[in-house]
Amino acid sequence: MGTEGWGVGDDEVLDESIRFVLEAAGIGWWHLDMATNTTTRSLLHDQMFGYTEMLPSWSYDDYIAHVHPEDRAMVAEAFTTALTGGDAYAVDTRVVWPDGSIHWLFTRGRFRLDVDGTPLRVAGMVTDITDRKLVEIAAAEQKAVAARALAETVALLETLLSSAPVGFAFVDRDFRFVRVNDALAEMNGLPASAHLGHRVAEIVPRLWPRLEPLYQEVLRTGEAVPGVEITGETAAKPAEQRHWVVSYYPVRVEDGGDVIGVGVVATEVTESVQLESHLRQSQKLEAVGLLAGGVAHDFDNALAAIIITAELAQRKSALGDIDTHLDSILRVARSANGLTRQLLLFSRQEPVASAVVDVLSRVEGVLSFLDAALGEHIRLELDLRPVPRVRMDPGQIDQVLVNLAINARDAMPSGGSLSVATRDVTLTSPPPGLPAGRYAELRVTDTGRGMSREVLERAFEPFFTTKAALGGTGLGLATVYGMVQSALGQVTIESAPGEGTSVRVLLPETLDAPTGPVAAQSVPHGRGQRVLVVEDQVDLRTSVQQVLSEAGYVVTSGTAEDVLAGAGEDEPPRPDLLLTDVVMPGVSGPELADRVTNRWPGVRVLYMSGYTDGMLADHGVDLDETQLLRKPFATDELLRAVAGSLR
Repeated sequence: MGTEGWGVGDDEVLDESIRFVLEAAGIGWWHLDMATNTTTRSLLHDQMFGYTEMLPSWSYDDYIAHVHPEDRAMVAEAFTTALTGGDAYAVDTRVVWPDGSIHWLFTRGRFRLDVDGTPLRVAGMVTDITDRKLVEIAAAEQKAVAARALAETVALLETLLSSAPVGFAFVDRDFRFVRVNDALAEMNGLPASAHLGHRVAEIVPRLWPRLEPLYQEVLRTGEAVPGVEITGETAAKPAEQRHWVVSYYPVRVEDGGDVIGVGVVATEVTESVQLESHLRQSQKLEAVGLLAGGVAHDFDNALAAIIITAELAQRKSALGDIDTHLDSILRVARSANGLTRQLLLFSRQEPVASAVVDVLSRVEGVLSFLDAALGEHIRLELDLRPVPRVRMDPGQIDQVLVNLAINARDAMPSGGSLSVATRDVTLTSPPPGLPAGRYAELRVTDTGRGMSREVLERAFEPFFTTKAALGGTGLGLATVYGMVQSALGQVTIESAPGEGTSVRVLLPETLDAPTGPVAAQSVPHGRGQRVLVVEDQVDLRTSVQQVLSEAGYVVTSGTAEDVLAGAGEDEPPRPDLLLTDVVMPGVSGPELADRVTNRWPGVRVLYMSGYTDGMLADHGVDLDETQLLRKPFATDELLRAVAGSLR
């Protein structure tokens, strides 16, 4: 504010009016004569510099002396700049009062120049802005603190993301990687930088069909999809099946805002899955020892019946109705076949596959040979009633019962009774962890030594056993617990020292329809196709040749050595199918198959074996790429397998 345009006769009146307005507004005024360096000012001006009364004099030097030392250079530069250019002078500055307190003032002035540009005077105003400045400073400090905290948080998150063993990623709405940490990059087999800007389908093409619906669901619903089990291959280990648990979360800029992408948290659990599989198989092998004893007992009975009946058929005096003896031999042999097949199926290591299961029929199937397996000192008592169907792996139901029977038998070394009961129960007030509803109940109770409270509390822990000296693995009840939990059921134990043990298994009813039985099919016959049968067991080889010949096939048979010895013939007949055993003396089935197919490209191969999957793999059989007829097999199974291989 300057004095330009003031009238000579109106100075006093105008000055008085201006003073009144400025003082009413809390504004101090000042007028500096550049020639004398003296200032005319208001009382309010001096009060803003900390004085209660007006000082005798005030100059530019006095003004600079009261400015905070850290602001003086800035004030002097602003004054000089305005003086040189004849512009307005305006600064926010700190001043130090006589009592040492610091205040903020806003000072503004305008220069009056003569005709040659020489400054004559400068007039202006000053306002105390301490309160406003303190608010601004506090806000700036809060903002700075928040910025530092945010920077520290971001730095911490960056550290966690980059160094965490868990995979993290952010994928935008176009399914392109925006952020990815090293752990996830390592899972995918590519550097983190190679992910950025690329679509998920480009990075993990084999997994994308499984992943896309999950991403779409998060974007569509805005809800998280936690704990999804993913199995597949990535570029890191392209030939290996790996396992992950992955959670997907919606990412928003602010709460309630639009979803801008998907956050991914992935944990690899391949080792855990493999360990669980090995533990399950180890425990299954522990149970096989029990089953083998029972099967051997019943198998000896079956063989005795076969021998006696065959001898009766041989005796001319007993020929009479020979068909009756043959029917008896077939019936007992098929029973023995069923025993060995049940043992093989139980011991075979296969992936878990849930199905709608009739619990009662599975229990009855296991009990058919469990009585002999338990031993004569254990009395088996049954109380079996119809129960609802459940969804579970059928083999796991068998293993649950066998494991509980093993534990019960070992708890009764001097003998006792083992009770197996089934019930259809409806729970209206279920125990914690189970919803109300209908359940199939399996209860196994023994009269053994029982468990103390300490043992009972640890009964489901893997590797915990009270029979380590007897070779127990401590996996029996732990395996039962895991299998029942995976079927959304519950297993509980009631026991006390000297009072036996009762294990209760609850499995929820399923309303899914059971898979219907496969309709009976006619037995296929051959049309003159050539089949080369290779088997080192003479009786089996002869029987297979006879069945195939009667069914319309042209059959050549022998051992692997016979086939290889005839490799030098000029024009041996070209087979359409090689039916060969896997494990044989000298040359294995796969080795023989390689030589035969090299000589006659296009020959089909069908393996037959009674060995487990693991042993077959050790001998070079890839069950995913080959056809296998499992021993022992019936005539119909043989003919269907041969016809299927020739299609």
